[in-house]
Amino acid sequence: MDKLNHCIVFILLIVFVVACDKEVDNAIIGEYNYTIINGTIHECIIEYHPFYQENNVTRKEILRGDSISFLVYGAGRNLNTPFNDCQVYLIFDDSLKYSCWENSDHVMFASAANYYATRISENGTDFRYTITEEDYEYAKAHPYLSKQESEE
Repeated sequence: MDKLNHCIVFILLIVFVVACDKEVDNAIIGEYNYTIINGTIHECIIEYHPFYQENNVTRKEILRGDSISFLVYGAGRNLNTPFNDCQVYLIFDDSLKYSCWENSDHVMFASAANYYATRISENGTDFRYTITEEDYEYAKAHPYLSKQESEE
């Protein structure tokens, strides 16, 4: 019986070792430059804070026709964006506020899937997202309302 238990444990260890090798081989490692371009006629502000840390707000302004960049280092099976662990808002002309994660069908630049990617080296990739007039129109139709505003 002891030999049977040892064989089972050995077989399970082999399966786990093989599975781990595949995960390491498919890991995404490198540095990623995320550039967000304001392709609208509006001034934009990206406002973000870590989930559940509303007092730790960062605001990045993007003037018309301008862009901002974020450098992110990654290692793992999923791409990290600058906003993975953040609540993200896009504010147009200091008046229209849009919540990216609350509108799961239109998260804009909050998700890596929406960027255009260009490999620049073995360990580096450039990701670009352009904020468009269509994004502005969508935000206008789906503005962010704080809890107080939605209760009124």
